[in-house]
Amino acid sequence: MRNRIFTAIVVAMLAALGPGAGLAEVMDMSQGHWTGGAAIGFLGNTPDRGADFAFKGNAEYFVARNLTVGPMVQYAGAGSQFIFGLTGMAKYYLPLGTDERLRLVPQAGIGFARLGVQDCCGPRRFTGTDSSFLLPIGVGLDYATSRTTAFTLDFLLNFTDLGKGDTHTNVMPGLYFGLRF
Repeated sequence: MRNRIFTAIVVAMLAALGPGAGLAEVMDMSQGHWTGGAAIGFLGNTPDRGADFAFKGNAEYFVARNLTVGPMVQYAGAGSQFIFGLTGMAKYYLPLGTDERLRLVPQAGIGFARLGVQDCCGPRRFTGTDSSFLLPIGVGLDYATSRTTAFTLDFLLNFTDLGKGDTHTNVMPGLYFGLRF
């Protein structure tokens, strides 16, 4: 299954890399525009002390040139647990180079996270939950391949207070590869 997902991502990236876009075709990042994105990756140091396959989605509104605010959702679920996080994020797209296709994206947000732990040996029922604040702080790269699409790479440090006892988690690093459209 992971090989199929990886192959689909590689094919999508190659398809989007068509002929190079000129300066006039770089994504519109002016005030008043909306953009969104989706990504897959991994969330580490989860309460079960593992690394889980994760998904991330976001919607962003440009409040000023290169500055966005909007919601971001993260979901990781593998094995005996799931983690769901919802945050309000702020991102700044800092151009690197003269053509503005590659951008460094410092980002930070505030929200909440929910942890559900499933009984490993019984029927599919959750035997415990926990909620916490969620403070994702990170940096990303954004590469515009056309006027409507960009590849993204995000590294987030998710500060939380999830788990109890020996499974307590303070920082969950996340690495996500995705598309912005």
